[in-house]
Order: sequence, then structure tokens, then C-alpha cells
Amino acid sequence: MVDRHPLAASVPWPRPHGIEAYGAPDVQRGRNFPKEFRSTLVEVLRRQGQSKSTAVDKLAQSEALTVTTGQQLGLGLGPLYTVLKIADTIALARALEDRLKVPVVPVFWLASEDHDAQEINHLWHGGQRFSHTVQPAQHPVGPLPASLALPALEDLRHAAKGWHEQEICDRWLHIYRTSHTLSEAVRALVFSYFDSQELVVLDPNDSALKQLFQPVLVREARESLVLNAWNQSKDGFPYPLDRAIAPQTFNAFAFGSTGERRYSEDLREALHLVETAPEHLSPNALLRPIYQEWILPNIAYVGGPGEAVYWNQLPAVFEALDLPLPVLKQRSGATWLSAKGARAWERSGLDWQTLLAQTPNERRSLQEAAESAVQSPWSEWQSALQDGFRMLDAQSQAMNPQMEVLVAAWRAKMEREQRKWEEHARRWARESSSKAQDRLELALAEVLPSGIPQERRWTALWAEVQAGRNFAPQLVESLNPWTSEHLVFTPD
Repeated sequence: MVDRHPLAASVPWPRPHGIEAYGAPDVQRGRNFPKEFRSTLVEVLRRQGQSKSTAVDKLAQSEALTVTTGQQLGLGLGPLYTVLKIADTIALARALEDRLKVPVVPVFWLASEDHDAQEINHLWHGGQRFSHTVQPAQHPVGPLPASLALPALEDLRHAAKGWHEQEICDRWLHIYRTSHTLSEAVRALVFSYFDSQELVVLDPNDSALKQLFQPVLVREARESLVLNAWNQSKDGFPYPLDRAIAPQTFNAFAFGSTGERRYSEDLREALHLVETAPEHLSPNALLRPIYQEWILPNIAYVGGPGEAVYWNQLPAVFEALDLPLPVLKQRSGATWLSAKGARAWERSGLDWQTLLAQTPNERRSLQEAAESAVQSPWSEWQSALQDGFRMLDAQSQAMNPQMEVLVAAWRAKMEREQRKWEEHARRWARESSSKAQDRLELALAEVLPSGIPQERRWTALWAEVQAGRNFAPQLVESLNPWTSEHLVFTPD
């Protein structure tokens, strides 16, 4: 079962997103895309192990467009939001194909040239961190041997609880053992969850693709295109300037003979590399979106809030290159609850936003809430009792003053019973509060493990354990392609 909860977009985008954002100019983008670019792109994808892909065949059509997302090569696909980004991309591509009446292919862009090993060498599961060593550091991670990840995955397999977790770990281990590089392993892992006939996975670290991008690299080396565009447009930046990525004079890394990366401060050296060996250059975070949009007939990009920051630095660069800006859609979110977690959430009586807003101080108020639940009938009972005694006092005085002694004795007995009732009520309130807090803690442990949103901490392993092997296709089917939202999956 899935519950849909609105997730308001929290970041500005260069172009508004929604069904009305797409139309005839997007169709024209596919028709205008250079034939030699398309043929090179298709050839590269087939060389990268997708020779029999229906999606690649579709992309070869002269009007075909793409919708793209990308991510680092995280162990086990990294945090769950990687799966969410891919699912959003597929859902949007399907909807756009129906709307525009041309082929639209979803693309997962492997960040194989990323060098930050510390971001991709680990995963979290069940409160434990499983990691491996990536050596050498400061090298593109994609070409590194997939076998580097085996120790972490074997540790995960030993820690797995139950046959379901163990089966998933065995499958992941098989993928990494039979893959040569981390790029190949992540590609195979993506295709283990998503249909390889619908989605393409592109490794941009390819000499043929770098050759296509050479004209932009030349302008960047000669004109410091990104830096100059930023200096001219930063006054309109929609974020505080300290969140911006500082542009370099030349926004590409140069890789040395052993693969180490560095910035080239000498523009003459950069220009020489661009003109003679563009395959030895790697676009940085600011130039990467330009590279992507240059070599793909792309009309939309699905990304997270962090990506929005650097995309919003680039409109002037797109304009200088006469390159169309894609529509940028903020990725959706999702949470998968176990049967126990789903029951705890349901019995807590809290809506989703209230659940997420709970803090330790607010949780302590559960005791007060439980006591207040009995306070009202308690007060009503006390008031009625006092009224009754006043009537008895009045009637006793009228009938026989000696009866007042009996009334006083009865009042004392009732007060003793009242104290017993009050103690029972307080005990019930404490137990009720304790149970409510236990339920809340259980739900929060799944929704916010270690205080971090599930999709940023746990991996596809968790989602598959809760919802089965087909959790990713179910996610695609459940998403609204035109909006950013948060889904909560609970067992049927």
C-alpha cells in the first residue's frame, strides 16, 4: 500500500516544472540534435554493454529525446534517493513520450569521473556502516576494480538477518564479482532493479564523447566561459552567494599519467590538452551539466536540492553557448515502512508531517497528553460528586441534622475511592504514554534512522526487504511524473 503526501518544491529552478513546461520547442530539440552526435552516442552505449537494448534502439531514432538523472557510484547504488531519482526519470520519460508523441528515453548518467572515494565507499544498514578502501584516492572511481567493494559487501552478508537480506546480499556480491569495474557493477545493479530495455545507463568517461565536447572545452580554455558568465550573473543568484560553487579559471580536471586529477592553472596548458587530448580532461561539477546537455538531446533533468545550486549558476553559460536549458524537476521522496513500523505509525495517530516534526521535547509531552485524556472526565466526576454532596447536606439538614454524620462518613469513603480511582488513572496515563512513546520511537527509527531521512541513510536493500524485488517498478508506477511528492509505502 502507498500513501501519497505532498512535497512542496523548496528550491528555485531555471525553468518552471510541470506539464505546461513542455511543448513544441522540446520536440524540435530532438529533430535539431546533430546526427553525428546521435550516432556516436548510440555507438558508445552499445559498446558499454547495451548492444541489444530496445532503449538504445529508440534513442537512435531521429526525433528521440532524453530525460536524465545522475549520481555517484555508491556502494549498493548508495542511498535510496538514487533509486528515487531513476524512478522519477522513468516516470517523467513515459509521460513526456505520451504528451509529445515522440520517443523519450530515460538516461542514468554514471558519475564515473567523480574522485571523491569517501562518498561512495560505504553503505548503512541496520544502524551499521559497511565500508571498503578505495585506492588510489583523487582518481576517477569508475575505472577502479569492482573487487574493491567485495570486503564491505561480504561484511554486509555476514551481518544480514534472515534469508531475504542474505539473498539480496548474495545477488549484489555476484554482480560485483562478475564486473570488471565499479562502473560496470553499478550499471548491472541498476539493471537488476529497472528494465534494461526502457532505461539506458551512460558512462560519460569516453574518448568519443569527449571529442564531441571539444568545442566547448576550447571556449572554456580560451574565454574562461563559466567564470565570466558567473561574474556577470551572480547578482541574480537565487541563493546566498556562500552556497555557490566557486568557478575555476578552467573548469575541468586534467588527469595525469597514473590517473591523479588536478586543476590546470595555466590556460595555455589547458588549451593544449583540449586541442590534443580532450579525453584526458574531466568536466567539474559546474561544467558537467553543460557536457551532459551538449551530448544528449535532453529536455529534462531530475535532481536534488544540492544539484539545483550549481544548475542555477549556469543559465548565462547556456545562453552564451546557445544551448537550450532543460526543465529541472526536483526529485520525489519515498519512505518504506516495515509491517511493525507501519502499525506503530498508524496507532500513533500522527499525520506524516507531524511525525517528522517530532522532537525529544515534544515526545515528552506525550505524558501530559495521556494525563489530559483522563483529566476531563475526572474533573466532571469530581464536580458531579461535589454537587451531589451539597444536595445531600441540604436534604439531611432539612430531614434530620443527625444524618449529617452519615453523610460525612459517606463523603470520607467516597474520597478514599476517588484517590484509588485517581491512582489507577495516573497509572493508565503513564502506561499509555510509555506505549505511545515506544510506538513513536519505532516509527521514527525507520523514518529517520539516526535522525537522518531514510532515503539519505539506507539503501535499496532496506526497500527490497520491505516491499520485494519489484519495489522499484512499483515506485515508478506510483509516482506522479509532473510533481515532486513524497510517498510512504506500507505492507499490504
